[in-house]
Amino acid sequence: MAGGFYDGFTSQSDYARLAILLIYTHPQAAYILADKIVNGRKRITEYIQKRQNDGYFCQNIDANLFVQVIAMLFAMRAIGRGLNDLLPFANHSRDEVIDQLVSLLLYGMVQRDQPHKDEAAVS
Repeated sequence: MAGGFYDGFTSQSDYARLAILLIYTHPQAAYILADKIVNGRKRITEYIQKRQNDGYFCQNIDANLFVQVIAMLFAMRAIGRGLNDLLPFANHSRDEVIDQLVSLLLYGMVQRDQPHKDEAAVS
């Protein structure tokens, strides 16, 4: 999923920037674009919800928010294409960016397979 979002926004970055411009210059376009975005992400959200119901994904995660987080990261990279080279992680390849995002979303930042230093000291 993350690779699809990355590739989609990378190949469509000019359209993403145009969409932002249209939203600010033609407010009615915002409703049309929002409808397209919502409908496009609905299938992905439904897939995540199915995986949640099947027990593969956490039940307490809002599938819509999950999809929004993935989409926004790559949308912002597409929109700010000229600024990306200035970011501290600009040297990461496509696969490294996707791996970092997926690792963060799937496993979080807290290492769960080892006790925290405080817990280890008590043991």
